[in-house]
Amino acid sequence: AAIVRRGLKFAPCRIFPGLPREQEASIFITCNTARKTPASIDVYRAQLIAGDADAIAVKNIVENNDFTIQLTNGGKRKDHWSLWSISTLFDIYHKGGPTLLGHILATFKACWPEPTEPIKAEILTGMVLFFEKYKGRYQLPEFIHKMHSTDMRQLRVKAVYHHQIGGVGMAMAYMRAMQEVYDYKRKTRRLEGRDENE
Repeated sequence: AAIVRRGLKFAPCRIFPGLPREQEASIFITCNTARKTPASIDVYRAQLIAGDADAIAVKNIVENNDFTIQLTNGGKRKDHWSLWSISTLFDIYHKGGPTLLGHILATFKACWPEPTEPIKAEILTGMVLFFEKYKGRYQLPEFIHKMHSTDMRQLRVKAVYHHQIGGVGMAMAYMRAMQEVYDYKRKTRRLEGRDENE
């Protein structure tokens, strides 16, 4: 249909008859990534069919934490637990393996058991950045409590402020917003700024 709409009569194609589905998926990945950069979700679907170990691991971690990966391009999200940014999930997985990805998703769900808006890639990456920067200095139960008390929309407003004022990317802006929320009303052991008793 797309060929006809563009007024083309011919389109190049290659046919490989008699191949198992897994091999077809592998060829799809090779041909399309060498020719152009396909959508991450298209590559991911093909990786699942091809039996790629990392793709299967990411899928299992996501589903074990009661999230889903939306496997369609465009359109509306099925619900607030649908994740679209497969590249972000892979980035987190490759950074810290299944432990880090599982930890980020489980922590997110503990912070916002009833999300008020779709989950953006930047908030997940921002959480990774927060945990990296303040490792050993924050208490996870307190982090969860503080984030749980902050609506996702409020956190987004804070992140947009840091993005605009600080000139940083949205992932870093979310990290700063989380630090701001975490430090709020803390008189001692603040992550940023001086303690009142110093």
